[in-house]
Amino acid sequence: ITDNGFVGVGTTTPQTIFEVRTPSDSYGIQHTNGTVTMGTFVGTASGEIGTRTNHPFKLYSNNNTASVILETDGKTTIRNSTKLGFDAPPIKQKLITGYNIPLGDPDVAVFIPHGLTANKILAVNIFIEAEVPVGSGDVRQVPPNYSGFSSIGAQYNYTISPNSIRVELFDFVQFALYDKPIRVFITYEE
Repeated sequence: ITDNGFVGVGTTTPQTIFEVRTPSDSYGIQHTNGTVTMGTFVGTASGEIGTRTNHPFKLYSNNNTASVILETDGKTTIRNSTKLGFDAPPIKQKLITGYNIPLGDPDVAVFIPHGLTANKILAVNIFIEAEVPVGSGDVRQVPPNYSGFSSIGAQYNYTISPNSIRVELFDFVQFALYDKPIRVFITYEE
């Protein structure tokens, strides 16, 4: 402990109230309950903080539920919304799955409810799983306006309405797309 009350571990000249000094590539501070252990690590060119045991690492603020979770399998979960820059809007994403128009249906469109405020939708990605060319055994994820197989019926487009995404086949001969799995991935403003 220095004259000004600074505490040093591994150093006699701490620069802050509490300082731990270790060699490079070493752990420093450790906190554990005997099962879960978290700690700090200083490498030659980086500093790290996380769990040392097989448990997720969570970040929170204002004593609330964790907003960011680093899972043990390397995945990251961000709760609520994400901002990708200081002046960017907070965004969320939503995946809707279902099936396209049944074969023999007289309509050429299917309506997929999105449950969002339409003017908050920033982007829509749609893929219909279809065998193209039909009978080939080659199952693909077909995007809108795909012209690679226009002669054999695999073209569609979409529009966003206040309550749904309207997926519309170009005409009745788009038989490769009837009654096929459809995925709608929506990015929207919170």
